Amino acid sequence: MNEAISFDTSGVAVGDEAIVNCSQINELLGGILFRINGQLTTYNSTQFQALINDAVAKGFKNFIFDCNSLNYCSSTGVGAFTFAVKALKDVHGNIVISGMQPKVKDVFQLLGFSTFFNFAANPTEAIQIFSGKSPVKHQAPVVEATDTLEVIFPIIVKCPSCSKKFRISKPGRYRCSGCQKLFTVAGNGETYN
Repeated sequence: MNEAISFDTSGVAVGDEAIVNCSQINELLGGILFRINGQLTTYNSTQFQALINDAVAKGFKNFIFDCNSLNYCSSTGVGAFTFAVKALKDVHGNIVISGMQPKVKDVFQLLGFSTFFNFAANPTEAIQIFSGKSPVKHQAPVVEATDTLEVIFPIIVKCPSCSKKFRISKPGRYRCSGCQKLFTVAGNGETYN
């Protein structure tokens, strides 16, 4: 499938505030890497969403957004990432956001989206997330939790619907990148639908 897909890899201006470079990821079926440089705001999120739509129309379905050079993201910019998740749902695709600056990730946390997205340290780790391989070099053990067990996070848990494994840094709600279903991880390490 990847051989038939092509996409303009030159820098695409997204308004006056950002440049996005797109490149196909050969190691990932239907994979595309968006390297975002600058700011995602109310003024350019529509152009960014159009770029996402173009990639979906060309057959890409696994998106990695490299945000290492994204220095600002407004709430509307966060909305553009949720737009990507929605656009990829029909084609059974997903996104991973990599290299996010702490001040930008704070916006995601303040808006309650830090557990909605899959985050990675870099694009290589993001590819590993898509392939189901753990990006963690020193894996925490898989915990068989009970009500009385105190769990020290991070832990590795399985999605209760499809059994895909995830490294979880804290209790909360998560979306499985395999089956797209939401699940909850309790403080004792148990998972619930």
